[in-house]
Amino acid sequence: MSTGIRAASNDARPAVEVRSLRKSYPGEVEAVRGIDFQVAPGEVFGLLGPNGAGKSTTIGMLTTTIKPTSGSARLAGFDVVRQPIAARSVSSVVFQESVLDKALTGRRNLDLHARLWGSRRQPRPARSPSSSACSGCPR
Repeated sequence: MSTGIRAASNDARPAVEVRSLRKSYPGEVEAVRGIDFQVAPGEVFGLLGPNGAGKSTTIGMLTTTIKPTSGSARLAGFDVVRQPIAARSVSSVVFQESVLDKALTGRRNLDLHARLWGSRRQPRPARSPSSSACSGCPR
């Protein structure tokens, strides 16, 4: 299946580019306070810090599951806010914990992930039973 999304082949473009990225929550909680960094293509990069430093929130913003309050982040040139599907298509994340919401049914989890990946609404219900069957989920 082709998505028609291609990363720019310009090796001078950073694989990850973060500028003044900030996330705050109600109650004046600043989880991320305007960070800046770049990661070159092929570079190994680690995000280190003590508990509460904003590492998970930063990764959430880069993986498009958390919307930044301000600033910008790009993956292979794709803006994580304006082009979330394209940004996801050029990244790979392996979570330490399951990304399934245990409060939801298997079918609701499938629907959630389909929406995260921009699946058109109309075919989702039709695909859900076949996806459920192949993953061993009951109808």
